[in-house]
Amino acid sequence: MLSALASYAMEQFLLSVLLLLVCAVALRWLPAHARHPWLAGALVVAVLGPLLPFVGAAPEGAGTQALAAIAPSGGGGGIGIGANWTAALLGLWGAIGLFQLHRLFAAWRSANLLAMLSPRSLEMELRHSDLLPPGTRVHLSAGFGPAVLGVWKPCIVLPARLAAQLTREALRAVIAHEAEHIARRDPVWHALQRVILAVFWWNPALARLARWLDQARELACDAGAAARAGDRLQYAEALLCVAGRQQPGLAPRSLAGLAMTSKAPLLEHRIDALLDSGSRRRGARSAMNGVLVLAMASAWATASTATPAVSVKTWEREPEPARAGLAAAGAEWERLSRSARAEHQQLSQSAQGEYERLSQAAQSEYERLSQTAQSRYEQLARAAQSEHERLSRSAQIDYEQRLAAADRGLRHVKDLTR
Repeated sequence: MLSALASYAMEQFLLSVLLLLVCAVALRWLPAHARHPWLAGALVVAVLGPLLPFVGAAPEGAGTQALAAIAPSGGGGGIGIGANWTAALLGLWGAIGLFQLHRLFAAWRSANLLAMLSPRSLEMELRHSDLLPPGTRVHLSAGFGPAVLGVWKPCIVLPARLAAQLTREALRAVIAHEAEHIARRDPVWHALQRVILAVFWWNPALARLARWLDQARELACDAGAAARAGDRLQYAEALLCVAGRQQPGLAPRSLAGLAMTSKAPLLEHRIDALLDSGSRRRGARSAMNGVLVLAMASAWATASTATPAVSVKTWEREPEPARAGLAAAGAEWERLSRSARAEHQQLSQSAQGEYERLSQAAQSEYERLSQTAQSRYEQLARAAQSEHERLSRSAQIDYEQRLAAADRGLRHVKDLTR
């Protein structure tokens, strides 16, 4: 089992580096809106590619011993590693990976709590129903966003102050961009990407691929939102307007979400991609796709062939370093766990403070509206009472006049009959 994991890690690292080089060349030729599928495919191939030989060679019903006996039969020779050091390194890999996953799940819980505490804006949903996918909710927060929060049921979170300051065109651009994330199922891909980075935290090539994938995701959403708006130049102006009004520190960092805002270099790249028609590259797009498929397949074959076979020595030869390595990994796991618990407690306290502040604001607004309604009711009641008294006096005067006229008519009739 240890030899299989070590061989997988080595081949996965080599394949990631080769795919990174292929994508670096491909990004110079692919249009901005077409990069995301290839980068996502490269990330998936880098993770799953080295597993296919193990899956195909493992006999049915074989257990851990059969999996451990399978190793790549490449031409790169063999490497002998002591079982103690192998176990220590894999234990450190697992400990930090679990810590990273714990942080990721804590961020998702905090994001869901923030979305739940932010009031929902039905007015925004009705006003921009032509842009939103069916069932999409829009929430207004005190200062977080604009971003998409959630994985299976994502929602759009906008800062209330920013939404009030933006022009109608800029606000539609923001909502169109976030709605494009939801329509493309980006929250699911983003969650899968974050899980891969948490597990393979030691692979810088995967981290670079993930950063390129984040940028390609934003460029693809810009292209889709601009197509909905119908005017790329107007959408680019709206993007600059949002960037100019965005306050620092409001983009999601510790929370797991997708945001429209970005740093200055990426913002410039997004503006250039919007203004670039890419007409010179359209003719060679099919050929480029074929070259990319061939290059990725060649990278996969090269990594599988060049990865040396790993043989792990028995535990009995060097028991003490193995125990020391496991003890060090356990101590590191304890330290990272304490750090994760402290960070989770801090995020929970922050969410609780936000909830209390929103509750106080809602109570104050309710009391103000109640006082306004009571004053208006009393004013209308006094006006109705005055009108009733006026009409009563008018009816009494009219009644007396009619009674006097009837009395005079009766006396006149009596005088005539005499």
